[in-house]
Amino acid sequence: MKISLIIPVYNVERYLARCLDSVLAQTERDFEAICVDDGSTDGSHKILLDYAMRDKRIRIYVQENKGLSGARNTGLDAATGEWVAFLDSDDYLPPQALATFLRVAEESGESVVVSAYYEKDSHQDAADKLPPRWKRMAPALKQLVGKRKMQSSAWNKFYRADLLKNRRFIEGIYFEDWPFVTELFGDLASFALVDTPCYVYCTNGDAASIVRSPFNEKKAASYRAGIDHVTRYFASHPQRKWAMKRVAIAQKMLAKRLKRSSAGGNSKPLKFLEDAFHSVAAAIGAWKCLHLWKTIDKKKIVFNQFQGSGFGCNPKYIALELLRRRKDLDLVWLVRNPGEGDFPAGIRTVAWKSPAALKELATAKVWVSNHTLGAFVKHRGLVKKPGQIYLQTWHGSFGIKRCPECTSRKEAQMMDAFIVHSRWEAERGPEWFPGLKTTLPLGHARNDILVQTGERSREDKTLLYVPTFRDDGALDAYLVDFEPILAALKERWPGQWRVQIRLHPNMKKKGIGIADFGVAPGCGRAVADVTSHPDIQELMRDADVVISDYSSCIFDFALTRRPAFIYAPDRREYEAGRGLYYPLSETSFPVAEDVASLAAAIRSFEEAPYRERLERFFADMGSVEDGHAAGRIADCIEKELKS
Repeated sequence: MKISLIIPVYNVERYLARCLDSVLAQTERDFEAICVDDGSTDGSHKILLDYAMRDKRIRIYVQENKGLSGARNTGLDAATGEWVAFLDSDDYLPPQALATFLRVAEESGESVVVSAYYEKDSHQDAADKLPPRWKRMAPALKQLVGKRKMQSSAWNKFYRADLLKNRRFIEGIYFEDWPFVTELFGDLASFALVDTPCYVYCTNGDAASIVRSPFNEKKAASYRAGIDHVTRYFASHPQRKWAMKRVAIAQKMLAKRLKRSSAGGNSKPLKFLEDAFHSVAAAIGAWKCLHLWKTIDKKKIVFNQFQGSGFGCNPKYIALELLRRRKDLDLVWLVRNPGEGDFPAGIRTVAWKSPAALKELATAKVWVSNHTLGAFVKHRGLVKKPGQIYLQTWHGSFGIKRCPECTSRKEAQMMDAFIVHSRWEAERGPEWFPGLKTTLPLGHARNDILVQTGERSREDKTLLYVPTFRDDGALDAYLVDFEPILAALKERWPGQWRVQIRLHPNMKKKGIGIADFGVAPGCGRAVADVTSHPDIQELMRDADVVISDYSSCIFDFALTRRPAFIYAPDRREYEAGRGLYYPLSETSFPVAEDVASLAAAIRSFEEAPYRERLERFFADMGSVEDGHAAGRIADCIEKELKS
């Protein structure tokens, strides 16, 4: 027997036939389906009997209710196949699932294969026809840290049977997959990751489930049991470092759920009081904005950069232009840490989300923001009065990754204008800001230094690597082996090269650094982490080459006309998940999906065709970037100050 497919069954008569039909429809025929009836009280057992009579590969085991762990353990005891996979009975498999798993396992020689999966109640047959591609992931446990689509579930994985010989799920707890998978991958050197989805995870509408049920003391105890098990197992284990990172993530999640639930002493009445408090605070804030702080200071401008981040992006360069022109303006910067940051004289800082910040906004003539002010609108009661101006600059350029509504409709309707840099961005405005009044094609102030920067000719050269975040938290699509890239750069542009890596702010917030996805040894001091630098435009101004993936920063850098490359090994998964506004092939940049191809693209880079493609791209997109955006925006603001 080639494959043992273990299917726990408990009161799933609504979905069981769908599950078993998908099993019998598999293109790989050499398998046994071990169905463990875990004390079902509905019609599930009858359905199992009907299918077992139709196909002898359906094997039924009946037991008193022991929970999902107990049913899976029974299945493991009964399994006779060379390979093992788990299938929950309210989910199902695409037709090519087992064949894909088996093919990749045999090609890779790995003991475990992990697949992508569908998160909806249906899947796209077209994806099943794509040839599976796989890559080897190592060290195994390190690769799971921070990957939401792989870190806990037992069911999107394919295991060599002898690897599971002495492993069992902890019985009597919820979230049993987490310690099982952590322990197994800690003992595993590497695994194969296949990009073809081999599982359909179903939410099944409003059906009852452990996941959707309220967090309670049993769930909290299950978290603790799993954490304790993993902590003990890895006490002196070589992979303890990565196991403890997973423990830390689980502890944070437990603390968050306890805080929001009755298990942590936060009852529904207290949640009601919390919501009521926010409503009252918003009402008081709105009253203050309209009645207590009625006077508008016609020389005050408040700036928001990434919800209280440092001195950077469009607001920085607008503020600097205004500061250069006039010394009589009151320029206020909202910042999370008022004592930090390199702010020039003439700009005063106020703590983000503080009562003082609300008062500054309520009394300012102009608000300039590159992100949402939602925290003030929703919980602080911010109201824009007649005579006040809200200018939204946002923070992307020709952003290729799809973006949902960026602000609430209430906030978007406060905006007087969205300052854009192209016809293409103006067309996206109503999608990003529902209820938006108008767009102003003035350009992005932050890009002036990139347009105006001259040619670079120096012995010391810099590669800036700027990857964006992944929605599922995955860390396996980042460039970590810079040795072949540095060799290719030195061959194409002789000189002393160094690498700077700047991670996305979302990764920084989650405590993820370059050490978490690892830089290959051998690069030494040639690689530096510049994630904390507040102004990426300055880094790009000083860079000779940029490598990115789906980040809009690469389009900013393109304004220098210097070489830029896209490294996107997860291209198919990203396009199917987050989605792109237009294909990577339309971006003018060389696109590579592996390190060897990226190095080859660098070696064969041709300046003239690249610049021709860029000029066509900018023309097709209707770019207005000419290096004078800050001046035009400042003119607009000064006009409003006089009104």
